[in-house]
Amino acid sequence: VKPDEGYAGMAAKGAAGNAHLKQMLGKIGASLGYQLVVPRSPEEIIGLCQKPGGMIIVGNGKGEADATETVESDYNGDWRRMLDMSAAIILVDKAADVDNTVKMMRQHGVKFAKAHRDRTSQRLPPGYRDFSAKIALPDGFIGDVKIICKGMILAKSAASKAYELTRAIDAKLKQEDHRKMNPQEDAEFRRSLS
Repeated sequence: VKPDEGYAGMAAKGAAGNAHLKQMLGKIGASLGYQLVVPRSPEEIIGLCQKPGGMIIVGNGKGEADATETVESDYNGDWRRMLDMSAAIILVDKAADVDNTVKMMRQHGVKFAKAHRDRTSQRLPPGYRDFSAKIALPDGFIGDVKIICKGMILAKSAASKAYELTRAIDAKLKQEDHRKMNPQEDAEFRRSLS
């Protein structure tokens, strides 16, 4: 993607990457008996987490607002560094399913673009666990794949609001020369934690 293509260029790459992810993960999922699902809302994902069996969700790509916030806060406005517009989540029932899924990914020839983060054996505060990998896609783009136990999704949804608010405030503060939170921002942040 050229620097002047911005979100439009990345969104097109992301759509192509999601098609590759859907094909690749569909084969892996079929080997494990997982369903390929297309939820229409976060609430529907929460509902899926209450049903048994592995499920694969290939994303629609990041929306322009989220992508722009990430590029501005994490990559100093350089859209070429935004490599994870293609993403999928594999929902599993238990921790052993994470290992089985990773083994199957390797058996199917998935190439990891970077060292993966296996946070299933070592918990992050406050007990969050997942397996996160950047995988190489045929077009040279990177796909972001997370394997998460359904219980983690249920717990994560409760903490999501505080995280999103923190990220938005942090991006704003970086844009404003790393100033400190004003009292209103601090109060809003503290309310989101309770």
